Amino acid sequence: MVLAILVVERVLFGQSLSTAVVWLGLTRTTTRGFAAGIAIGLLLLLVTPVYAVHASMALKWYPRGTGLLVGLLAQGGVAEEVLFRGYLFGHACEKYRFYCSS
Repeated sequence: MVLAILVVERVLFGQSLSTAVVWLGLTRTTTRGFAAGIAIGLLLLLVTPVYAVHASMALKWYPRGTGLLVGLLAQGGVAEEVLFRGYLFGHACEKYRFYCSS
């Protein structure tokens, strides 16, 4: 998804790769935000096993669960934010000139 958005920025809007990366908010300043999001997500993932232990339930890991978990985090976290906050909201701010905090 992120690669597709970068290609769209290059092809449709004529931006260089470095300009598109900055436009989408994928700069060094977002590293702390990514780290905080990952930390909070991991804490939320711990809720299920803690609850299962507390409720005396048996946990069973899905055979391909690791791959699904990585895909879920990449799509639901990174790709969604880049698409909606970086691409759509960024272009809406530029075109319609309403208040934007970025």
